[in-house]
Amino acid sequence: MPTGTQQSTLGASHEVLYFVSSELADREPDAIFARLGEHLSFLSQLSSNGILVMGGPLETPDGKNSGNGIYVLRAESLAAAEQIVARDPLHYTGIRIPRVSRWNLKKEWSTLPGPEEQRWPS
Repeated sequence: MPTGTQQSTLGASHEVLYFVSSELADREPDAIFARLGEHLSFLSQLSSNGILVMGGPLETPDGKNSGNGIYVLRAESLAAAEQIVARDPLHYTGIRIPRVSRWNLKKEWSTLPGPEEQRWPS
């Protein structure tokens, strides 16, 4: 689990996370399949280390693969989150283009496990 995560400017009622929008770079949606296994392995490792909070693919309105995805990270800073995201195989190969935003999660509106729990209950 990341240590020294940033404190929210909104106080203890919020947790600072990093929202990653990962958008297809001018390619067909199926282009992601060339590196999908590596991408999923990368995210699995982040999850095991308590860094990945959640994530998944986005679909078109009719339920088809859009080629885009989102995920949420715990990190020490925006710069640290950007460094993590740059290691994603779908990003460093140019298949997707990431955009990372600092996000203040309001804890009382969340059913997410806290950093100490790491995983959803089974």
